[in-house]
Amino acid sequence: MLRKALPIRFILLGAFLLVGLLPTALVTGLAFYEARSVLKTEIKHDTQTRAAATVDEIDRIMFERIHNTASWSQLEVMQDVRIGDIDKRLSKFLSELKYSYHDIYRELYVIDNKGLVVASSNADAIGKLREHPRAWLTTKVQQNDVQLARIVNEQLLITANIKDSFEGNQLGTLITVFNWHQIASILESAVSGRSGAALFDSNNTILSMTKNWSDTKPTEKISTTSTSKGYQGYDGFAWHVVISQYRLDALAPIRQMAYIFFGLLIATIALASLIAVPVATAITKPLRKLTVFANNFIREPVVHCRQVLEIW
Repeated sequence: MLRKALPIRFILLGAFLLVGLLPTALVTGLAFYEARSVLKTEIKHDTQTRAAATVDEIDRIMFERIHNTASWSQLEVMQDVRIGDIDKRLSKFLSELKYSYHDIYRELYVIDNKGLVVASSNADAIGKLREHPRAWLTTKVQQNDVQLARIVNEQLLITANIKDSFEGNQLGTLITVFNWHQIASILESAVSGRSGAALFDSNNTILSMTKNWSDTKPTEKISTTSTSKGYQGYDGFAWHVVISQYRLDALAPIRQMAYIFFGLLIATIALASLIAVPVATAITKPLRKLTVFANNFIREPVVHCRQVLEIW
């Protein structure tokens, strides 16, 4: 038994939809691909910009802290170490400095060559022995060596020697206790949502990180790195900042754009169908009538012949 042929109305409708929608689908797909490429580039550029801005801000903060320590160690008031800061002029000066810098420094103090605290912003520390911080990193500022100790309990100790202004020998050491939470705050301000950021030293050891850093699995994140370039003559210590974003969060704008393009394509298909259906119906209506007439003519030839003769 032969398969029944499709009505010509459906054939025309399918042809109209195919001719109209195939170019639309190709153009929509090409537009989405181009927009997706541009958006991915912008997302990467934005993350790179934030990473660079973050490491620049950290360089600036570190430059100021190192420069402060080097400058203060050369002030005239530091010479009071020779007399053991009897009048507490140096301790008062250190207290005023700490107050003016708010939460940036946790403590400022001076020890002599034996490790005795001669002056401090914390009055309870005066007269106690403290070990000289072991150097971790060293740099030179204003012809004075400045040393950084390893970060312990969110504190970074920065030291600079105090020289006798007459004889040039070492009188003691100025130690500024930098509040390392300042660096963590800079990293937190660079991310949002489930993104994470971390500061690494030259040996890829984590120095500070945001609260979401450990939650980001390597297979689920897109990472961007920016390395320190120094600040106003300060070369930095080759630290680098890494900002990681969840892949799903980073590509969320692309998914949203895909939904929009898909919706436009569905709307185009619906609109084309609304136009094609009445057009195909109008074109095939005379053919359908002629087909009905021909079928009836074959089944009832005598009647039709009489109708033809009557017409003549």
